[in-house]
This record gives sequence, C-alpha cells and structure tokens, in this order.
Amino acid sequence: MGLWILVANSSKAEIYSLNGKNIERVHLFDFPEGRQRSGEVLTDKPGRAFDRPTQGRSGQMVGRHAYSSETDFHTHEIQLFAHRIVDVLKKEKDLNHFDSLDIVAPPQFLGELRKLLPDSIKKSIKKELNKDIPSNLSDYERVEWLKKSLELPKPASSLR
Repeated sequence: MGLWILVANSSKAEIYSLNGKNIERVHLFDFPEGRQRSGEVLTDKPGRAFDRPTQGRSGQMVGRHAYSSETDFHTHEIQLFAHRIVDVLKKEKDLNHFDSLDIVAPPQFLGELRKLLPDSIKKSIKKELNKDIPSNLSDYERVEWLKKSLELPKPASSLR
C-alpha cells in the first residue's frame, strides 16, 4: 500500500503508484471519445417543433423551435469516462492497493470525479491539483512534473 496519483482529463487517465523509491504507472486509460466534439459525432440537426402559436410584436406568428438535449454528447462521454476511472479506483481501494490518493485533473473533470467518488476514497485524498498536464511530455518528464507539482519525495523513476 502507499500513495497513488491519478492524472486525468477528458480523454486520458493514468494512475501512478509511489512506493518507497519508485514511481510506476499501474493503470493507463485512453478515451479518444473525449477528444471528439459534439458536432463530429452528431451530424443531424435537432428536430423542430411548434409551440402553441402566438402573435409576436411585429404581428407575425411565432412559436417554432428546435429540440435540445438536457446534456450534450461531449458532457455525457466525459461522465462515462469518469465512471470508468472511479470504478477502477473503487476496486483497487477494496483490494487495499492504496491508502492515499493525489488527483491531478482540469477543473471540469475534477468536478465530475468528485461527484462520483465514494466517501471511502474521498477520505484518502491528500492533494488535489486542478491542472491539465501538457500532453507533449514524455513519461519521464511527466513523472518529474508530478514530483515537482505535488512536492513528492525524490524517488528514482522506473519510467525513462
């Protein structure tokens, strides 16, 4: 058992383990759907409907509008991805694979995770950092960024 670090955004997540002198990645999630925009998937325009006709200021009849969804596609996909990550964390916590957790995620995704995390995991959170780690970093640079940003001890990294 030890410290785990969840680094996530809407399209990728990694879980690292800090045990003694090593930081190693224990889970990697790739979610390409999180990189898509609603318009890339939903190509049809929403349906149209008529309200009860009323007369506008100019004397014309008004009342036609487009249907809309309560939640857009992108938000729904982000929520599904957050559920997937939280399910893995729950299983790993039940197996006592970690006792404390740091989370690094952009504000919107961090909020989605917070909504879903059970109290048992919320109690184990030591640090939260609402940032998105640059995607162009190598594995080694990513670990170094985490050590500096989370003020972790200076263990040897197994990712080079």
